[in-house]
Amino acid sequence: MGRKNSLLKCIIPLLLAFAIALYLRKSLCVIEGESSYGIKWTYDSLLRVLRFEMEEKSDGMMHDYTEYDSTGDGDEIFMVRVPWAKYKDHCRKVIFGKGIKRVGNYTCADFSELRTIELSTTITEVGNCAFYNCSNLKIITLSNSLQKIGDAAFCSTSLEKAVFPKEIKAIGEDAFAFSKLREITLPGGKTSIGESAFAGCWDLEKVNLDEDVEVIPKECFKDCDIKEFVIPLRVKFIRAGFLKNNMGIQKIHIESKRISWEGAKDIFSVINPKVVVEVPKEKYDEYKEMLYTHGLPETAKVVAY
Repeated sequence: MGRKNSLLKCIIPLLLAFAIALYLRKSLCVIEGESSYGIKWTYDSLLRVLRFEMEEKSDGMMHDYTEYDSTGDGDEIFMVRVPWAKYKDHCRKVIFGKGIKRVGNYTCADFSELRTIELSTTITEVGNCAFYNCSNLKIITLSNSLQKIGDAAFCSTSLEKAVFPKEIKAIGEDAFAFSKLREITLPGGKTSIGESAFAGCWDLEKVNLDEDVEVIPKECFKDCDIKEFVIPLRVKFIRAGFLKNNMGIQKIHIESKRISWEGAKDIFSVINPKVVVEVPKEKYDEYKEMLYTHGLPETAKVVAY
């Protein structure tokens, strides 16, 4: 009995100390706030984690923030209006809790130390510039519920990999521009892809387009390092400069037999002058003429297969 009492005397102070430490940690390290749309946010300064949770009164749609101050003095309103902006140079992880459906515009733009994002399975949209210029952001898992990625949402990040859900409907202009993606697989023809969506991805070497893709947007893969590019069977429209400044590209393989050249301009301009373009043999004469007419260097080769 005496031994038990002695043990309790040792344990109780430890438990009290632990409880006090937890209380002090929460009161000193965890900052709480709430947006006008019923999305509660907390920031743990010790763990460097920003967390968003939906409250009952919310519909899960986060507030949009604006890039520039309406007074015209040139200051970014983002720095003023986003309640958690003061942690942008410290935060390393952002978590979006269950029930949140939309990440607002500029939610975490310019978070220079952000490494990881966790998107809940309920999120269907990531707003414009939501993670713009998060220069250290390397990891994100795009949930199967995601349907829309806004303009410049992940522009100028360090993302090396992005796996797109099959049901995604829209990838905005400049969505992943100037990121560090190395390889991408894009979904089918139901997906709208914006201009310059992957422009400036200097490390991007491989692009896998779904066979149902119908349109390759303007300057979509400008300034990349693609070595080989396949234009799938159902592609109908190719916009200007889609491979512009890919000076290391060795081969373009065209599977489509229904490309419309009407209104096209400079489609194959400013690429490797020694690139080889493979075209269907039954389209050889038509495609050869159109390729050279629309910017393919005279030194490039067009071959039938």
